[in-house]
Amino acid sequence: MTYSCTDFVDSIIEALRVEIPEEYRDSPQDQAAIVLTEIYRLQMNQQKPYNRHKVALDVQDAVNMRALAREFVKVVDQAVDETSSTHRTWEDPAVRLFVNKFESLCHSNATFSEAYRACQEKANGSS
Repeated sequence: MTYSCTDFVDSIIEALRVEIPEEYRDSPQDQAAIVLTEIYRLQMNQQKPYNRHKVALDVQDAVNMRALAREFVKVVDQAVDETSSTHRTWEDPAVRLFVNKFESLCHSNATFSEAYRACQEKANGSS
């Protein structure tokens, strides 16, 4: 069985859950560069203590929902570890910045009740 360089890059993309923008999907070189950038970012994060407050500030211009969600989990985990309290975790400034960022990305005029009702319909098999 032959394992090409493209297959290898595809495996890394899948393992790291890197989101490749549409305009780079036909270019193996661009995909490899994106993967290397993500690997470098992960290495840098391992070398320094995770600073959820800096991360919360850094993501304010981000639009990649998957990356935001991944970092949000880390931010909440660190806040929970430090505060040992659900209530105090919600009061953490980094957590609040992330929640605000998610809210701003919704770009929706729908209210919570409309979204809740739509999810209930979809959960029950209605379209």
